[in-house]
Amino acid sequence: MEFMPFAHKFPELRTAETRWVMLCNDPVVPDDQYAFLDMYCTEPGCDCRRTLVHVLARKDARSPIATINFGWDCDAAYKRFTRLGFTAVEIKGPNLAIGFPQGPYAKDLLRVFENLIQDSDYVERIRRHYAMFKAAVDGRKPAPEDRGPGGGTWAKRNAPCPCGSGRKYKNCCG
Repeated sequence: MEFMPFAHKFPELRTAETRWVMLCNDPVVPDDQYAFLDMYCTEPGCDCRRTLVHVLARKDARSPIATINFGWDCDAAYKRFTRLGFTAVEIKGPNLAIGFPQGPYAKDLLRVFENLIQDSDYVERIRRHYAMFKAAVDGRKPAPEDRGPGGGTWAKRNAPCPCGSGRKYKNCCG
């Protein structure tokens, strides 16, 4: 199963939709900005309902320093993977991705990601990205509810924010 960054299919959303975290004074992880880049399966027809997240440090963004697997759906959605040798624990929820090199701070960056996914808007963004990406892989248009405010793309940064704050998307969740 091959994975590709969301931004490769939707480069116009790269800046607005990449989750960045600035860590300062963390007891373990060096001070830096860290990008959490979501990647999705390129297999047509696959409905794995998960993402791989490469974590990159701004100071040295040449290669990921952690790769996190995140499955957001219920246990039943992942039972079919047990026949492939995976357990539901390896697929569902956040965990360090098996088979990917992990840097010395990978476990601590997993902790940061676990805090990020407490934000339901961020998890919804991942789900939306998954729907958009899989639609592109399968050669169909994403459903309007998967494309962002007003049925357009999230690149329409002047649209009202879908969170209901009344502010523009670019000044709120964007």
